[in-house]
This record gives sequence, structure tokens and C-alpha cells, in this order.
Amino acid sequence: MLADLAAIHKMVGPHVIGSTKGLEFQAERIREYVKTNRSTIEEDLNGPTPEWVVPVEGQKPIIPGGGKEDANIVGNLKAKFLLEMETLNYEADDSTDQVRFDITKKDGSKLETVSYRGQAGFPAGARWFDSPRMVL
Repeated sequence: MLADLAAIHKMVGPHVIGSTKGLEFQAERIREYVKTNRSTIEEDLNGPTPEWVVPVEGQKPIIPGGGKEDANIVGNLKAKFLLEMETLNYEADDSTDQVRFDITKKDGSKLETVSYRGQAGFPAGARWFDSPRMVL
């Protein structure tokens, strides 16, 4: 990890506008965290895949393309996925065997899903300050 951090720092450094003191300070903080927490990091990397539980009830879905459809989300969703980071392209949203869903509807019945899709990455035309997104 330290070698990867050094490579990233070397790649990003020349593109910093103005002083690099902030970059140097944060890079050192990350290196110290990795050194100090090596055993915990190794446990996390070698252990089982973590299960993230994210409550979604009452939230509105983000509709690709900025659609205005109104939908209430009720029920539970478990998803397992492995997605490579790339530029998001909704037109090329092909089915994948790297994503699985287990969806329980409000009435307790399971929603049968036959096609799985997922993407992770930056929207086309993203700027340096944009955040990556994940679409399942």
C-alpha cells in the first residue's frame, strides 16, 4: 500500500496548483495511518467481504438522465457486487454476473430479478472535483 501511495503521490504532485504543503501533509498522514494500523488493514483485506447495510426507506431514487419520476422505496435490498471503475455509460448498461440482488418487497415477498446490471465510475465529462458514482 505504501508503494501504491508513493506512486499516486508522484503522479498527482506535478498537477497541484500553488503550494504542495497541503498535499505533503495529507500524504504523510495517510502513510502514518497505514503504518500504525497495518494489522487492522491486513485483517480487513484478508477477511470476509464486509456487508454494508444502508437504509433507503423514504429516499427517492436517482433516475439516470435526470428523470422526474416519483417513487417511494419500501422494503429491503441486499446487493453483492464487484464493479471496475470506468466512465459511466447508461446506453451500454449490459447485464453482468458480478452483481446479485436480494429484494424483499413491503409485503414480504421476494422480487424475482433475472438480469443484473451495475456500473461504477465517473460520469462522462467529469471534472477533477466530481465524485465517482455507483449504479446498480
